[in-house]
Amino acid sequence: MAERQTSETTTRQVDESTKFNLGLRSEHKPLSEADKNEVTGTETYPPASYPNYLPVWEVPQAKYAPLEPFDFVDRSVGADEAFPDLLCPGTKIRNLTATLGAEISGIQLSQLSTQGKDQLALLVNRKKVLVYHEQDFADLPTCIGEADDYCRYFGRLFSHSHSEFFDLHTHSMAWHSDNSFDVQPAGVTFLYALEVPDEGGDTMFVDTERAYERLSPAAQKFFESLKAVHTSRDQAARAVVGGGYVRREPLDAVHPVVRTNPATGKKALFVNPQYTRRVMGLKKEESDHF
Repeated sequence: MAERQTSETTTRQVDESTKFNLGLRSEHKPLSEADKNEVTGTETYPPASYPNYLPVWEVPQAKYAPLEPFDFVDRSVGADEAFPDLLCPGTKIRNLTATLGAEISGIQLSQLSTQGKDQLALLVNRKKVLVYHEQDFADLPTCIGEADDYCRYFGRLFSHSHSEFFDLHTHSMAWHSDNSFDVQPAGVTFLYALEVPDEGGDTMFVDTERAYERLSPAAQKFFESLKAVHTSRDQAARAVVGGGYVRREPLDAVHPVVRTNPATGKKALFVNPQYTRRVMGLKKEESDHF
């Protein structure tokens, strides 16, 4: 493991980990009894409706190489702001709140052209959260690799380095920004609900752009001067204690507390309780309060 970071530079291990990696799927096969139960069903639960999309637990455990640096191409930059290849006749869009989220129907995502996908990326940047109806993907690809290829158009895939079981937890609820401990964190996250309950189970989102805008000018200026340490060490430790998997050595990264969206120019707070551990340049008590 890398030693804890003590200066404003990233650790040698972090520097070495910022290398290109497409997140290739493991060659290991799922062999656990839990997987078979989900496929065939039990006396208590019916079989999964989409068995090809079930998570896998590798036996033996897969090991991922360190991430390598890559040049990210933001597909939203230069996209047509009129959205002619995305918001076609018959498409409906409804804002979910005044500043965050929109629900779209009438789009066949799998049939979008390259221009349509670029416009989709721009709309995601504008709305921050987009919700699609289930028919928009029509029949899901039989092979999950096809879904991977669709997502890969928007950037490098991230194969999660940790898996936690529920032996020590009742849920997996936590406020976070996906993989902020990576030197190049995820820019877009795809969530697809295969089966949902009639009630509950909602994923909640927070508008960190509006949170920044609500700050006083003096607070904005102060926060813009700060950087914070993000780490996956705690998540890795929980996975080990709970009998889960650690597929890649834990990462540390330093990010600005305020980040700017390159497509919209909007500034947003970039800290979260799940992965952010300290604000650099502040004493512990000040950082903890922050």
